[in-house]
Amino acid sequence: MKNHYPGETFNFTIGRVEYVAEIYQDDSHGAPWEECDGHGEVSEWTTRQKRPGEFLLNDDGRWKLYYDFAASCRIARRDGWGGLPGDMIVDRFAHSGARKFRAFVAGDKSELTAYGRDRNAATSALYAMYRATMTARQWAAAAAMRDYENLRAWCNDEWCYIGIVVRRADDCTCCGASESLWGIESDCGDYALEVAKDLAKELGTSKRAA
Repeated sequence: MKNHYPGETFNFTIGRVEYVAEIYQDDSHGAPWEECDGHGEVSEWTTRQKRPGEFLLNDDGRWKLYYDFAASCRIARRDGWGGLPGDMIVDRFAHSGARKFRAFVAGDKSELTAYGRDRNAATSALYAMYRATMTARQWAAAAAMRDYENLRAWCNDEWCYIGIVVRRADDCTCCGASESLWGIESDCGDYALEVAKDLAKELGTSKRAA
């Protein structure tokens, strides 16, 4: 997915009103495994050697963070973690003589493709199809590996937490009204625009109320 970097701006229009969205780094947000659910077990900073079942997550030369992959697989299986091997694409597609929705994974060599009467149906069908290619143990291990790679990417500054601030394009940048949402993963892709549009609607509602 597209990564949104602090300092980035983009404009969009709702009705006849133009808005501008500004991206800021959310410096108040802690590590993903400390503040967000759905992650595996990560050690404290330590100088000890890696134990069996652990992966090195981060290393500053002396101190290290370890990801307990074995324990995370157990958590993934217990909590029903899932996922896909890449970014999912959902589009309209003519299938069996009817216009339906098609869901597939970009660049996926397995070429799994699912269809449904709407986006949710196509998405659910693709997850079920991909899940059927693995045992429960393999499914949990794949989910834990995706979690590890995501956390390692955060440690390597490949993504960060951001805030999105939205204001009307014709408002003053220093004292004009704005709405914001923080704690968003910077590699959220098109979700940033969805958030910005929702914030613009809230901004419009608050201005009418005032």
